[in-house]
This record gives sequence, structure tokens and C-alpha cells, in this order.
Amino acid sequence: MAARQLGSGQPDTGELLAAIGRAIDAVPGVTLDKLEWADDAPTAGGGTRISLDASLVPFDGNYRAAMQRIDRFMHTLQAVPTLHDVRLRSSPVNADSASTLSGRTLDTGANEPHAARFSLGLSYREARP
Repeated sequence: MAARQLGSGQPDTGELLAAIGRAIDAVPGVTLDKLEWADDAPTAGGGTRISLDASLVPFDGNYRAAMQRIDRFMHTLQAVPTLHDVRLRSSPVNADSASTLSGRTLDTGANEPHAARFSLGLSYREARP
């Protein structure tokens, strides 16, 4: 695995950013907050593990619609040939049946837009000729 990692080199950042940018453009309202990858974390298939934090802005408090938009974004990422293993790491909704519901409704008088934050994990493998 170490030899494969040393021989694989850096991911093509231009292609990686372009692929993620196309997915963001396809789902209106997704704002990229953070994108990171580590050279020391190759996947079993030889790809690079990617962590993506994003938000839906503006967010009107409709969590069902937010989850549908996040799901559409994930499907858009999965359709990119170089992106694999797309999974939701954290969601704006805690659907655990053991948790209790708490919080407040949105303050409609606030000036700043509300956001529904989420995190995804995925892997990137460059297309092979």
C-alpha cells in the first residue's frame, strides 16, 4: 500500500475541483464550506479520500426539502465517473429514534440567511486511459 501511495502522486486538483463544481452548479443553493483531502489516506481502490462540508443557503426551515436537495446533490456526485463511495457523514437532521427533538423555529426577523449544514465523504480516482 505504501508503494502504491508513493507511486500514485497528487490527485489532479483541477479535475477534482471541476467535478465537484459541476455537481454544485447542478443543485442550486449548495454552498461549499470546506473541501479537504489527505495524501496519507488512500482508499483500497487507489483513490484519495475526500471530505466535503457544505450548506444549503438560503434555508427556509423545510428539512424534508433540504434532505431531498442533499440527496440530489449526492446522486449528482455519484454520477461523476471519477467520484466514488459518496456517503453522508453528517446531516442537518438527526433521524436517530433514540434522540429527543429540541431547538427553535427559524427567526424570520433575522437579517442573515439560514443554512442547513451537512458533510459528505467520498473518494476520487482519476480516470485511467
